[in-house]
Amino acid sequence: MPSVQHRLEFLWLNKGRKYVAFDTNRQYLKRRHPFREDKKNFKKGKVVHEVTEVPKFDGIVVDAELRALVPAASEVGHQFEGYGVTHNWTHEAALTKLEYYKDLELPHNIDVMHTVKNVAESLFHTCLNIPGKSKDNVKARVDVEKLCDRKKLHMQRPTGRRKNWFKPHADFCLDSIQKKEAFRWLKYVVMFPDGYCSNMIKGVNLSTGKVTGLKSHDYHIWIERLMPVILRGYLPEKIWRVLAELSHFFRTLCAKQICPMVIEKLQVQKAALNGWEVVFQVSPHGNLPIPSEDDYNNIDPVTYEGIFYQEEEDFGHFELECVLEEDLRNENDAEPRGESAVDLKDIDMLEKLQVEDDSDDEPAPIYQAPTYYSKDSDSDSDKEKENEIVNEIDDGW
Repeated sequence: MPSVQHRLEFLWLNKGRKYVAFDTNRQYLKRRHPFREDKKNFKKGKVVHEVTEVPKFDGIVVDAELRALVPAASEVGHQFEGYGVTHNWTHEAALTKLEYYKDLELPHNIDVMHTVKNVAESLFHTCLNIPGKSKDNVKARVDVEKLCDRKKLHMQRPTGRRKNWFKPHADFCLDSIQKKEAFRWLKYVVMFPDGYCSNMIKGVNLSTGKVTGLKSHDYHIWIERLMPVILRGYLPEKIWRVLAELSHFFRTLCAKQICPMVIEKLQVQKAALNGWEVVFQVSPHGNLPIPSEDDYNNIDPVTYEGIFYQEEEDFGHFELECVLEEDLRNENDAEPRGESAVDLKDIDMLEKLQVEDDSDDEPAPIYQAPTYYSKDSDSDSDKEKENEIVNEIDDGW
């Protein structure tokens, strides 16, 4: 149940074929945070001066919004009228009908196992550059080129001796040699107690460069214990430090004992980490509200309950973005180290970019309300339409 709601602005990725709330959470950073003035690694030419506090759950507002819902006719296809236009409610949960629901400070919880697994799995496949599972693919690079000014991540066209499209190596991914070394270390050097994390060792396949058969607990061990060690020395220091801080955050939050004095530090640390966003969906979850909601539960460790204390989809699709300051390569005919070959299916897509109109690929916003859906248009008519819809919601309350 999102607490941000109206402050989210969703974009449609034409090649990724999904909605993302990219570059939404910079407003929650400190006033003088360097990410606010970054015009290249986030949206092109955009700076953020607005300072917003992380919102908290308001049961009274949610209760009023639920009471204003009008059941739709059966042929409409949605349970409530105005779905996708004035609201995004798909159903009314049974717990929301309790009289005291609006007075709860902690309305619901989320399973920590699946949250950590989603984050760890995406980072594992992307940083280790697992074929077919990495989020750093050709479609993501094309969308990055449209949204951001990161020239070193743009797909390179055939020039000179280069006869095919190629994907430059990203600083947050291991190359083939580094990946083989990391897999050998993981398979033959790392030792775990029996039953602690044995599946990860058995699933390493050196010939195919893949790791199979991993469970949620294996990803839990990966992000808390192995990720900072296995990536140290391979990734640039600036990127590795962000990943190490993320690992420390989850390890501290999931510890058997949590000191109340650490909660505020975790909140500040995670707010800074969330500035590193990713457009190719490292994870569908954000983690800003976790430490503050921990106070509501009397600092009980998540180990005992297996849950986080607040829905994490509040802030849309953002998690971690390993971007560096621009380090442009010389544009010559020689191919830089670590570039990846592009298969025929992706080449056909890239060739169509010359004559393709991106606006034709943009579908109707059936998943997000148009009030918060952005098409990079800030016209006065759009703002007036948004104000009218908001006023209609207020009248319904």
